[in-house]
Amino acid sequence: MKGYFKTTAIVCSLAVAMASCGGSEDIPVSSIQINSTDLTLTIGDTYQLTAQVEPENATDKDYVCLSNNYAVASVTDDGLVTALTEGVAIITVSTLKGGAYQNCKVTVLTPGVNLSEDGTANCYIVQEPGLYKFKPTKGNSSQVIVPASVEVLWETFGTDVAPEAGALVRDVKYDGGLIYFSTPDDLVPGNAVIAAKNETGKILWSWHIWLVDEIKEITYANNAGIMMDRNLGATSADPGDVGSLGLIYQWGRKDPFPGASSIKQNNSRALTTPAAPERVVMTPETGTIEYTVANPRVFLSYDKNKSGQAMDWLCNESLKATENTRWGVEKTMYDPCPVGWKVPRATSIGIWKVAGIPHAVATPGVDKDNCGITLGDPYCSPETWYPAAGHTGNGNVNSGNEGHYWSCSTTDMGGKSFSAGLFRFTLTDRIFSADNAYKYFGKSVRCQKQ
Repeated sequence: MKGYFKTTAIVCSLAVAMASCGGSEDIPVSSIQINSTDLTLTIGDTYQLTAQVEPENATDKDYVCLSNNYAVASVTDDGLVTALTEGVAIITVSTLKGGAYQNCKVTVLTPGVNLSEDGTANCYIVQEPGLYKFKPTKGNSSQVIVPASVEVLWETFGTDVAPEAGALVRDVKYDGGLIYFSTPDDLVPGNAVIAAKNETGKILWSWHIWLVDEIKEITYANNAGIMMDRNLGATSADPGDVGSLGLIYQWGRKDPFPGASSIKQNNSRALTTPAAPERVVMTPETGTIEYTVANPRVFLSYDKNKSGQAMDWLCNESLKATENTRWGVEKTMYDPCPVGWKVPRATSIGIWKVAGIPHAVATPGVDKDNCGITLGDPYCSPETWYPAAGHTGNGNVNSGNEGHYWSCSTTDMGGKSFSAGLFRFTLTDRIFSADNAYKYFGKSVRCQKQ
């Protein structure tokens, strides 16, 4: 604090049972414990510090409260801390006799936007520069993560240019039960993933941060529902813009993978590091939900040398009972869409089919130059762009020829649920408003409003 330093101690009284006056010896203080030693507050917040002096029958249990920086955080005679300006202050609570004390570190932040205030999810949308925070829960559930550390796993502009670390998301920390991060002063559209880890470095959960200027709502015909005007992770909804491709997902997984960096080439988009996701052959050991949560950068690939292998990355048959915990009609813990949105249905009751989009006929609205289709009247309003973002199995994302959009619907092939419903089209052939595909593929997601 410039030009001034407060030195006056504020004495905090405790109700104590005083020793009798009959000449008994003083009972000295052995220790003092306060209810918090590390606080993160935003400007204007208050927090009540309380102290426990030991032993219980100490003769003098009075203590003093001091802040080493009253410009950042003040403290009152009863231990009430008030956050005043951004910075760090140390509140020291010490006994008047016995020399016992304990410190509380107070970090004061500029009030940030609480992304989880209206609900939690695996994806949070950021549309303006600033400071942000969210509650670290497992998707849209009440299961809270308590990490030992947090870090940014990767960032991407969605192009073939790799961003510098911190170009999109920076200053990531876990404090006071919340994960904090900030953006540069000028918001850069793109995507990032933040991971929470335990003491050994194992990833406990991860969240997709989607930095985008705006997202519009598209109303589909026949009261079918409302969808976003772009793919999940897309930074644009314009025909021919590589930013419209968005990210890709294996069915039932919450974490994204980078899409193509060109509208018509099999090139992976550039990330901070590593440059591309690791591909691991799915086995009963790797093909589990626990493995995918701990390894969000691993794409589980099909083993081409094993004919008849199950085409679902969840390939441990004993885990099939968890089918409904992946993606479902009701939004699940593993749904990748932001708060208020979910993976849509497909099949005969899905949004595309109900809206009247034809099935197995010549693809409408084809734009081969920009590699996609425009859907509008009579299917939806206003018209909306679907890029041929492609999909991937064991190689690069083959954009430019087809569009593949997952649903939450599970379908049966040969009596086994290795496949899921989707909306699909090709630029040279047909459109399928209710199709299916094997679940280990990586495909686009377009979220429907809940």
